[in-house]
Amino acid sequence: MRLARLDLGELWWDIAGLPAAKQRDILLDLVPAIIGKYSDMSSTAAADWYEHVYARHFDDSFTAEVENPNRDEAVRKLIRWKAGVLWNDPDKGRKANPDELLRYLNNLMDREIRNPGRQTIRSNARRDPHKPRYARVPSGRQPCAFCIMLASRGYIYASEDTADFGTSFHGGNCRCEIVPEWGKGSNRIEDYDPDEYLRIYETARRALETGVMPADLKAGLANIAPYREPKREQSFYGPYDPNNVNSIAYLMRHMNPDKVGQGHKLTDPGKRKGGPGEKIRDLKTMTPRATLKEVTHDEVNPLWDMWVKRKLDNGYRPDFSKNPWGINCQRVVQAAELRLRGYDVQAVGNHKSSSDGYYWNIADMWVDKNGNHRKFTRKESNNATIRAMREYPPGSRFFVAGPWKNGSAHIWNAEIIQMPSGWKSVRMYDY
Repeated sequence: MRLARLDLGELWWDIAGLPAAKQRDILLDLVPAIIGKYSDMSSTAAADWYEHVYARHFDDSFTAEVENPNRDEAVRKLIRWKAGVLWNDPDKGRKANPDELLRYLNNLMDREIRNPGRQTIRSNARRDPHKPRYARVPSGRQPCAFCIMLASRGYIYASEDTADFGTSFHGGNCRCEIVPEWGKGSNRIEDYDPDEYLRIYETARRALETGVMPADLKAGLANIAPYREPKREQSFYGPYDPNNVNSIAYLMRHMNPDKVGQGHKLTDPGKRKGGPGEKIRDLKTMTPRATLKEVTHDEVNPLWDMWVKRKLDNGYRPDFSKNPWGINCQRVVQAAELRLRGYDVQAVGNHKSSSDGYYWNIADMWVDKNGNHRKFTRKESNNATIRAMREYPPGSRFFVAGPWKNGSAHIWNAEIIQMPSGWKSVRMYDY
């Protein structure tokens, strides 16, 4: 997928500045070609994998068939439908938003390239005379809590359909693979650890059953949507009930932030009266800025300067390691981005709990309108930043996380700009 995204990123850069109709026509021609190139590789690799694993278990021969139906016309219809965001729409008061189309195309390619590989495995498993069992195997560094719950069961599913239950939960963008197994313990898949997934799930459920959990997590449960049992729709579970899947997923994410991602769309807390989404909207009282260059340190993190000045005025040498307003980079990058968008906020200190009701952990909560995580580099900061610059158009913004030599880390803002020469570059801001 990384190579496909790079191909799309280069194409996007090449067509930048062309009339909207010309951009659309080029995308209609070339995006299906990119998908076709990599979906062929996906289905062929899946067939080779199936034959290889089958041969390890059985003496009889089995020839895997490739499944990769031509979906060029279906893809073109989807692109044509979404390409309307390239134009202004005065009747609806909507401005052109090419970035929205780019995000959509990345998700579309991801799905269209993965599906032939999945279909190849499924169709061959149906033909397989030895009738394997199945497991749901998450992919990616941080699978979502819902997928982890299903994956924790291991190879117990009798069909690919039951193992695949819940993919619609992700709006069609689930990255889990449905993997067959012929004998217990015969498959060893790197990074697939159902025992660890089960531990993550059971720890979260036990916390709900006993009520023993950090105070901030318990307070956060109040914002979790109730859960209605889907089949009969008779059982209704509140946010503190251990049968509430939404609450279990919330605790799984926050108890294991390095292992569990968001992955699916949550109920917008702003739709609930008094929720944090509604509160933050009330703070949009300023004129939005065009770039981060217009946002200053003084407005984003003023309490840092006040703390230092107070120390100096009192005759003390500031100990910056104990400055609650200085070790607050997660709050600072969030405040800078929000001020650019017109929200009158500033960074708070590195406190353990919220005194004003706002949630500060951007690593978990900074998502787009589809529930997907914003661009947020973690490991290999230099390479990740370069990839982001190549993949996204000028004007895009993201966060960069980089480690210090002492083992801790820092986060700052970054913005992709276009140089007078026409080349893209990255401008970084440490407020």
